[in-house]
Amino acid sequence: METVIRTEGRAKMEWLKNKKLTTDSLPDKWIEALLQDKKNANDPKNSVTISDWCTYTNTKAMLCNAGQKGGVYPEYTNFSPSEIKSFLGLYLLNGLSPSPQIKMKFKSQVEDPINGSDLCHMIFGKNAEKRHKHFKAFFSCQDPMLPTPPRKTHPNHKIDNFLSHVNWVQYGGMGHGKKCFL
Repeated sequence: METVIRTEGRAKMEWLKNKKLTTDSLPDKWIEALLQDKKNANDPKNSVTISDWCTYTNTKAMLCNAGQKGGVYPEYTNFSPSEIKSFLGLYLLNGLSPSPQIKMKFKSQVEDPINGSDLCHMIFGKNAEKRHKHFKAFFSCQDPMLPTPPRKTHPNHKIDNFLSHVNWVQYGGMGHGKKCFL
């Protein structure tokens, strides 16, 4: 058996060094490096952050009159970046340990021993189902103020920025400002 160093299909070395990631780094460090809370000074203009997604989500809700009397979801309040991260983590958890409905994760394991999650029950609290409904309705990975491009030329327009960001991490600059090739 011959050991060969793989040079394609991985993050670029410069990015790994800047983020202080190694093969021994824990998965949460990799996710935090890929999806940062805020942009750093040396990050490309089009890099993806949780703060951007939070802004897009709250803007989309505002455009739907959420939180306004007579509007959709009058009890809506703006999401914080930590809430966005919690809901994204919830979807990761459901991918690893699927439940028939994600809202089942909000129950404690005493209430639902099979699908309940004490961690989710503690993090999301009593208003979890209603807040999850808000998240499903308004979560956005792209700026809702920008016009929707034609589907023929941009079939992945809802996640193009994220795909471009992943391409930048992997290939070092390719993908930002160019059509994504994933």
